Amino acid sequence: MPKPTDPSLTTLADSAFRQAAARVVRRAKETGTPLIVWERDRVRTIPPDEVRERTTDGPASSAVPLPG
Repeated sequence: MPKPTDPSLTTLADSAFRQAAARVVRRAKETGTPLIVWERDRVRTIPPDEVRERTTDGPASSAVPLPG
């Protein structure tokens, strides 16, 4: 049985997703590659110079990179 202080699988997955998203944003900026994101029920292309990471906590879907 897990200890009460052990992070849940959901918490671990959310953390991994956020770390991966940060790496994607960093790599896009380094290579000049646009990001393709799902936003407001649409696919959107964001140029690398307009990308920033959302810092608010929320559901995983809100952790996608947003225009800056």
